[in-house]
Amino acid sequence: MNTQLRVLNSKDLMDVINIEQQAYRYPWPAAHFQDCLETQYAGWVLCVGNTIIGYLIVQGVVDELHLLNICVSPTHQHQGHGQYLLQHCIAFAKSQSLHSILLEVRASNLPAKKLYAQYSFQLIGVRKNYYPSDNGREDAEVYRLIL
Repeated sequence: MNTQLRVLNSKDLMDVINIEQQAYRYPWPAAHFQDCLETQYAGWVLCVGNTIIGYLIVQGVVDELHLLNICVSPTHQHQGHGQYLLQHCIAFAKSQSLHSILLEVRASNLPAKKLYAQYSFQLIGVRKNYYPSDNGREDAEVYRLIL
């Protein structure tokens, strides 16, 4: 079945929240997603047929795009969907004439860091104790892609 990328809307929130909760031990609260819609951040859902299997949420800040959340349902991971979403993110940033993409990722999230490295994102810093973890807090690594 073919995948389709379309703009995120309020009707998608429950599906997106369910994916977030399945994919992450410390998921975003539902209110974060609602806030992103209300503040009109750009967001897309990736669908197979009528089923949402992933999503991407970004925020433009001056001349930079901040990748806030990118996720693929655990049952659809390792099939190139994360790459597809990231490629869309990069294409969107370029279409908006932005100069770079910035993101934070858990220091322990090796699959995500490998994906970002494939697209030439560079580590530019660390945010200490940024994410909740089983042992208290975990650092976030900050990556940037210059466009």
